[in-house]
Order: sequence, then C-alpha cells, then structure tokens
Amino acid sequence: MMFDFFKPKPLNYNNIDKAELALQLFEHLFLGTEKDYSAQLRPYVKDFLQKNDSRISQLNAIGRLCMPYDTPKKMYIASQAYIWAGATGRAELIKILPKYIEQGAKWEGSVGGMVTIDFATNRKIPRHKLELADLYNNLGKAYEGEYMLEDACNTYKEAIKTLPSCSYYINLAKCLVKLGRFDEALHELETFKLSEYCSKEQLPHLSEVIADITSKKERGYKYRPRPQKLNFEERLSTEKSF
Repeated sequence: MMFDFFKPKPLNYNNIDKAELALQLFEHLFLGTEKDYSAQLRPYVKDFLQKNDSRISQLNAIGRLCMPYDTPKKMYIASQAYIWAGATGRAELIKILPKYIEQGAKWEGSVGGMVTIDFATNRKIPRHKLELADLYNNLGKAYEGEYMLEDACNTYKEAIKTLPSCSYYINLAKCLVKLGRFDEALHELETFKLSEYCSKEQLPHLSEVIADITSKKERGYKYRPRPQKLNFEERLSTEKSF
C-alpha cells in the first residue's frame, strides 16, 4: 500500500477536447499525417497507445472518444474510424452515420471544391457529392453485414442516386441476390451497362457479375446467412464508452 503513493494517477480524458484528440490520432495513425501533438495532449496520446496496441482496438477507441455523438465533428470522426474498423465497427456506424448524413454530412473541417472522377472525359463533380455517395455505400455495407438487407439495398440506391458508380450498382445487385430478387439485380446491372456512366474498362467485370447472377438464378441459389453470436441490439448494448 505504501507504494501506491508513487503510482501515477489515471488520466482524466474529460479534461481535454476528446474529439480533437480523436481527430489527431486518426489522421496521424491511419492517414499518415505528420502530427506534433501539443504538450497537453502528449500524455493522453501515450496513454491511448499503451491501452490500444492493435489497429482495430485503436480505431474503435478513437470512435469511443467521440461519445456522445452530438456534433457533426464527432459524428464525422467516429464514422470514419468505424468504417475503417470494418465488422467490429458496424453496430456503432449504423447508429451514427444516418444522423450524420441527415444533418448534411458536413462539419467544420469539410473540404469543398470539385474533384475529377473520370480523367478520360475530365468529368468533375463536387467533392461533397463524392464523399456523400461513399458514405451511403459504406452504410449499405454495414447494413448488409448485419443482415439488414432491405436497409442495405435502399442505402445502395441512395449512393447510386448521388453518384452512379459501377461498384455501387454491383453492391446493390449482390444484395438483391441475397434477397432472392434476381431479376431486379440483373435489371439494375443492365441499366448501368447501357448508361453513359459505364466505361469500356468496366464492361468485362460487369459482364462477369451478370453471368454469375444469371447462373445463380438458374441453379435456384438461396442465400444462407452465417449464425451470429450476438444479435444487432445485443452488440449495441455491449459497447463501452472511453
């Protein structure tokens, strides 16, 4: 007991801007941005890395630093961390991302301007439109991973409405197949194939996907989801704050 006096006191994360710490950690650890952490944040960075020594652990902990998700900045940082965390971040992502999209999918650090999406035609779109479509696509993947297939299909359709993309159409078609809606899946792919957005480079892969779905339809394929240890609501309830 006498040596307890010399033990360092646990850091109180409520004494700092946790969202700013989360942003700086994410940009440094996962986006490769050089960071010179302030004197105030350095002890927390060291403590964070000692407690979270794996990539997945760090990503989920960055997300938890943003709890409660009550500002666009917190929603942005947490959603990016949970997207990168893959399956382990899906439950939280489904809680946050619809709210972030609903309030405009922008925060004070959002970058504007135009981006080129097709260098052959020099086609440009607003950066926000590209980012929003990608958010819808990632949300669709999260729903699909949780076997919320109708929600996934509807969200992929929102991604397509925002930006018609080959990968979004394929994600939608594969999800429709899981629901046994083969004709709808094939119709979506054929629609994209005939559209102005489909390039010659995309045709071979698109044709492969169409052939695979056609084969599954002919064979009477039925999707069988894997058993889950915990259902979606149970896993939500097990999430801990930082």
